[in-house]
Amino acid sequence: SRTPGGKGLMQKLICKDGKISTSQADGAWQAYYDGGPQAPCIKLGHGTGSTPTLMGFGQDKDKLVVITDGSKRMKLVAFWRDEIPSDAQQVAGYDKRIAGVHEVTCGLGTSTEWIQSEQSVVVGGYDAFVVNNINVTNQEINDKIIGVIAIGPIVKGPQGAECVRWNTKEKKWESKWTRSDVSSVSMIPAVSIKSEMVFVCGWNDASGWEVTGLDWKSGATRHRSILGKNNRANGAYAIIQYLANGDLLFNSVAGPIRVKY
Repeated sequence: SRTPGGKGLMQKLICKDGKISTSQADGAWQAYYDGGPQAPCIKLGHGTGSTPTLMGFGQDKDKLVVITDGSKRMKLVAFWRDEIPSDAQQVAGYDKRIAGVHEVTCGLGTSTEWIQSEQSVVVGGYDAFVVNNINVTNQEINDKIIGVIAIGPIVKGPQGAECVRWNTKEKKWESKWTRSDVSSVSMIPAVSIKSEMVFVCGWNDASGWEVTGLDWKSGATRHRSILGKNNRANGAYAIIQYLANGDLLFNSVAGPIRVKY
């Protein structure tokens, strides 16, 4: 969305004969989704804050592409990325290309004004994980760089995470678990299917920055890497990475840091 409250546009483009095609005959499509106002911090723009993530591959039943929309209390939106199944039911009020819509709560109360994210949806199988990056303060932080450095150590940071499952039989989203107490300021979460954990980076007032590993099935905390209160442990929009031997490659505002366990 280019304007506050306007509609965002999701498009599938096809590369054909060395050119980009927008023709439905070639398999291209477009669909609108809900935008929203400018967030007070972290998130950029009025539409989605997430890079589109694919869900469903090979012989999997449903082939989707998923994002979070631009609403103040974001929704997880799934689009049919190829041919729309003949038995698919159109979601009321939405384009037929949209397979399902889920209102994200992160376990936060209905009075919570903002639940929004600047991070990609983390997908493992038909499970999708999202975080809340917004905490409303009494002063908007219009400079995103200042905001990403200040939030946590100086300005109270956001909390909230949720894992949602796509039900391939009923073709709808179902919430698996929520954590209203988990902090994820601005780093892109990452999932390890082998260890069945999803990792976030956030701020803890007592111990400072930390990488937290949550159980992919239950949401329970299984791992904590305490990085301390020095802002070199601020990941600032980077992705959480682990090397083949299990070491953490932490991409901080001060450059990459290798953490050995």
